[in-house]
Order: sequence, then C-alpha cells, then structure tokens
Amino acid sequence: MISIAKNNSNYPKHLLALKDAPKNIFVRSSAKFDELLARPKVAVVGSRKVTSYGRAVTEQLVAELARHGVVIVSGLALGIDSIAHSVTIQNGGQTIAVLPCGLDHVYPSSHKSLSEKIVAHSGALVSEYQPDEKIAFKGNFIARNRIIAGLADVLLVPEAAKNSGSLHTAGFALDMGIDIFAVPGPINSPTSEGCNNLIRSGAGLATSAQDILDYLGISAKQQTQQKTLPLVDDQHQAMVIKLITESSQPLTNEELQLATKLNTSDLNQALSMLEIYGYISTNNSNRWFRK
Repeated sequence: MISIAKNNSNYPKHLLALKDAPKNIFVRSSAKFDELLARPKVAVVGSRKVTSYGRAVTEQLVAELARHGVVIVSGLALGIDSIAHSVTIQNGGQTIAVLPCGLDHVYPSSHKSLSEKIVAHSGALVSEYQPDEKIAFKGNFIARNRIIAGLADVLLVPEAAKNSGSLHTAGFALDMGIDIFAVPGPINSPTSEGCNNLIRSGAGLATSAQDILDYLGISAKQQTQQKTLPLVDDQHQAMVIKLITESSQPLTNEELQLATKLNTSDLNQALSMLEIYGYISTNNSNRWFRK
C-alpha cells in the first residue's frame, strides 16, 4: 500500500480542482499506479438495483472499452459498479475501485473477492481514509463519488434513476470540468430517468463504446497496433496466439479446440507455454485473453 500526498506529482490532477481535495489518497495495487493514471480512464457509475437493460448496456460498453486499453474506474458498489469492475477483468483490462472506507476493509463485504481480483489483475483499490478506518458516516459514500470522478477523463452513466446517487458523481465531474456521457433509456422507464435528464442537460449520448473512444481519441486501428502477434516457433502456439489476439472477446478452451482442431493435450501445452511467456492469461470465467 502506498500513500500519495496532494503535493505529489502522481496525485490525480482533477482532484486538485476540489476545495476539499483529500490531503492524501491511499492505493493498493500490484501495478504502478502512475502508469494506470497515465492511461485513458472512464468512470462508470449508475444504479445499484440494475435492470436487465442496464446490465446489458454496461457489459457491452465496458467490455469494448476494456479491450481498447481504457482503465475503468468505479466504486465497488452493488449493481453497475460491480458489473463494470467484473467485465473489465473478464476482458483483460484494468480497473480502479474507490472505497468509502479504509483499505483494510471492503464495502460491501460481499465484494471482498472482487476487490482481490481487481488488485491481482493489475488494477487498484483507492481510498482517502486511513487504512483501518471503517465507514463512519453516510456522507462517506458521497465523498467517495468525487474521487471516482476525479480519477477519470470522462464519466459514463449507463443507467440511473432520477434520484440516483450516481448523479452526485456527475455533479462532481461537472465541477472538475470532466465531460459526462449517458446511455439513453425508454422514456417510460423510471430507472433511466436520470440518464435521460443528463442527456437533456447536455451530457454526451452514448449508444456504443465508439462514442467514448472517439472522445478519447482511441481508434480500432490503435487497438490492432497494440496487439501485434509475437514471434513463436511452435506451430501450435502460433495458431493459438493468433486466434486469441484477433478475437474480439476472450476465448474458452472449447472454442480454441474447435477452431484449431488440436487435441486436449496439445492445446493445454500450447496455452501453458504462452502463459509462461507472458502473452496470455485467463479471466475469472476461465477465458483466455491477450495481455
């Protein structure tokens, strides 16, 4: 765990715009936090009581953003937050979770396993509170939201009701000069009323991940350039790494075996060697992705 002071060059620049910017933030990560901050970052917040529509659009947009190297920031809460974190990991990306308590605790406690996966997959846990500090006030949640916004380059709201707490995050984003995107929902759906109001007030319309990628200046061509095929001498490994590299989503052993026609032993040996070389890894659904 590290502590980053307000006068440190690695302190998130957007947070400096806040009158009550934390004097320090605490970070737990298996990666270099400054390298995470240097990458494009999208904060994803929304309803805790997510609908099937909200889940579907969150999964679709976040998966595509993660595959393009975007770091996803959220609050480890139920609903949209946890979906955003999980989908990022499943697609080989990195995600930052901001907690409303010290990093020695996890809230909600049911997300302890998810928090560990975030760190293990080169993401980070962040808090402004001392490591042993528990949640003392309801205001901790609202305070946490300003840090979520302050860590990002853009804020995405996939689903939110009129009085959703995620609208606090949108307010903080506006205060810090961070642009907001929202996913439109049915006009008769209370669970999308907050998003529709944001769009009416000037938020960007997000109907695909490309809307946000265009804003960030990221193109599909850049993604292809980032995932060049490594040179491997083994024919089986070459087939497998080509499939995983060119796939738009992580692949299962069964999908790879069907495509390569390799027997189980040869496929497992190829996968093991590619993993040892550091070219591939598995997500928590046991699907293979390019690192």
